[in-house]
Amino acid sequence: MAFWLGTALALYLGRVPSDALSTGLCSCGAVLAGCGLGVLAWAVRRTLRAAGGPSDDCGAMADARARRLLAPLPRPIEAGDVHVVSKRVFGEGRAHAARPLAGMLAALFLLGLSAGLAWGAGCACERHAAAESFSCPDRVCVELTTDSRPAGEGWRAAATICAGKFAGARVGVLLPPRVEPYRYGERLSGDASFLRADYATDERAWNEGVVGAVRLRTASEQSVDGIRGAVLEVRRRAVEALDAPGTDASAVLSAVVCGYRSTFADAKAAEDFRRCGMAHLVAVSGAHLAVVAALALSLLRAARAPRVLQVGLVALLLGCYLVFSAVPVSAIRAGVMCLLGLASIFARRRAAGLSALGLCVLAMVGLDPSAALSVSFALSALATLGIALYASRVAEAVCSRVPIAPRAVAETLGATVAASALTLPLSACLFGRLPLVAIVANALAAPLFAPLCAAGLLGALAAVAVPGVAGPIVLPGGLLSQALCLLAGALADLPFASVPVSLGPLEAVALTALCLVPAFLSGRMASYRPCASRSTRRGLAGLVALCCALGFLWGCWPAADLGTRMVMLDVGQGDAFLLQSEGASLLVDTGRYDNRLLQGLSHHGVTHLDAVLITHADEDHCGSLGALKGAVSVDRVLMARGVDQVVEPKVRRLVQTAHQVARDVGYLEVEDVVELGALRARVVWPEEVRDGYGNADSVCLDVRADLDRDGNSECRALFTGDAEAPQLRGFARREGLEDIDVLKVCHHGSRHGLDEGLARLLRPHIALISVGKGNRYGHPSPEVLALLEDVGARVLRTDAQGEVSCEVTVEGIAVSAER
Repeated sequence: MAFWLGTALALYLGRVPSDALSTGLCSCGAVLAGCGLGVLAWAVRRTLRAAGGPSDDCGAMADARARRLLAPLPRPIEAGDVHVVSKRVFGEGRAHAARPLAGMLAALFLLGLSAGLAWGAGCACERHAAAESFSCPDRVCVELTTDSRPAGEGWRAAATICAGKFAGARVGVLLPPRVEPYRYGERLSGDASFLRADYATDERAWNEGVVGAVRLRTASEQSVDGIRGAVLEVRRRAVEALDAPGTDASAVLSAVVCGYRSTFADAKAAEDFRRCGMAHLVAVSGAHLAVVAALALSLLRAARAPRVLQVGLVALLLGCYLVFSAVPVSAIRAGVMCLLGLASIFARRRAAGLSALGLCVLAMVGLDPSAALSVSFALSALATLGIALYASRVAEAVCSRVPIAPRAVAETLGATVAASALTLPLSACLFGRLPLVAIVANALAAPLFAPLCAAGLLGALAAVAVPGVAGPIVLPGGLLSQALCLLAGALADLPFASVPVSLGPLEAVALTALCLVPAFLSGRMASYRPCASRSTRRGLAGLVALCCALGFLWGCWPAADLGTRMVMLDVGQGDAFLLQSEGASLLVDTGRYDNRLLQGLSHHGVTHLDAVLITHADEDHCGSLGALKGAVSVDRVLMARGVDQVVEPKVRRLVQTAHQVARDVGYLEVEDVVELGALRARVVWPEEVRDGYGNADSVCLDVRADLDRDGNSECRALFTGDAEAPQLRGFARREGLEDIDVLKVCHHGSRHGLDEGLARLLRPHIALISVGKGNRYGHPSPEVLALLEDVGARVLRTDAQGEVSCEVTVEGIAVSAER
């Protein structure tokens, strides 16, 4: 684990190339290695000294304490009594053994951390060098490493280059249009162009080890031979059989059985699973491999196959299933641990879960440094660690306190609680939400999961073998999948099924470390006797639980603030503005990144929204509307009048989502007013929906703040959505929009959003631009920035300043930025 932590830290810090940073990391690693060797030498010396028995001084002290304890006894004190009390009550031998072992553990941690820092720093340098020199010929061959997702008129996926100087390099690939999606494992060649990765602005490319992007103008498929090709063909047919109905249940079934998540990602069930903390069920991992191994072993034992043959065939089957499920990193971790467990049979030793996990982490991070920054790998490893440390203890506690509970129920609850204990801090930090129903949801889903995996896998293989009767064959799996979807939907619809939480990386790491303290004190992380009494361990475990609870409450507790402010939330390339006044809240657009939106709302203590206004139907303005369901209560969703008559699919989906999220859906037209405490937002555009609720139909608001209710506004702001210069010219002079205080710059600062005449007319004092760092659109344009500078506006951007808050008071506007 220390090696993993060191590698992740070095890669995280090494994203921006710096010789000084690389030298510093190597120096830090050397210092830590020296400290680790020193501590290790001390621990070995103490261990050798303790091997011959405790020193005379320590023994005399323990004997003296024992004699004082036995002094009140009426009978004479014998030497044997003193020895027994000294050994068993004062734990003399235990103290002498525990301290050197703790020193050894500390030394190994420091050595692992130093090795990880050195390894990560070296990998970071190699990755920068590869990206800077990356190029590809006019014609290139790639092999897809993920299933494709829609991207405009074509498709996008991850791939590796198959031949040439950069063979094996990871790239993002844009694929030409075709009816069927491209699937994992396909080998494609065609005419190509490329773009090198800019790690300074593209954090995702750095985390995944991608050296650039390749666009294939043409794509001809090449055959994949051997066992791998046969497995990929079976997978293709299985996905077609399972995903044929096109329902949420079929999308879940194909994701669970085949690891095919392209359809599931756009399904309604996906958001339900995320809200109730069940998203891991559709990510192929250890539970899936356990079902596959159990099925295989049952069949082989029924056939009375020799033990060695059973182990070999199960290992081969697990390898085939990894290919069948598109080789997700969480499944690789589980597969390596399964192979280590099978190897223990030949070694005639009992399988050790913690040792297997440690070897697996060391091997995967050593072979593929990108695994150190992989979210799925981190969650999978932490869940496995939690189960290994705490599952049996929780199950025993349930059985002892609830004797009527079946053992299977206690073990299921134990595994769920143990896995959640170590993964919740990280998932809350990454996804911006805390699913309050997660433990209940996973406990209820557990009885469905194993039968679903088994029935779905057997049904998929049977459907491939007998294509003509695929429907009836996959029906049992489909029914179980439908039951799982209904369970997730019912729990996700509960009030506050998940709550937004703002938890930073340091807080997440601290909470995770706190969760490991009880295991260390109880001796479950190493083979030594507990270094504290049972009452002490229970007290410390309770203290750890209290600290974790307080940490989560700190992240999601509502802030008691009745002021008036306009906040530009940092949601990447998109818009999300929070207007608050006297306890009321209005959200203007949601962006497209759920975790960023929920973290921003949690940061301002928002658990209830009086209204959400969607300016138009572009994904970067309304894509995260569904994420509010179950996390934040919403009274109304507001859109332009006439939107419910638009027949475009994305608009119809928007209206449907709005009805699912809020108690009421309203439609606005010009001159309608939304009252929000001291804020009064008046609609000034559009006069009617003509562009399919696109950019030209963006709802524009003239917002005024009258804090003292004297009829004079202390602040005037204009929110424009993605409307551009032609639309603004249509209402700016008519509405008298001159010398405004705050301007939400049109269309993320696009050069079509503002011209010189409008800039001189509006003359904003503060210009807000919500834009993603290093976006491919070139927003904001230099021309717009120059216009704003010429009229004296103070320009604030989320890509540069992060979240920006404009606090309105009777004295003026106080601006604060995240950075």
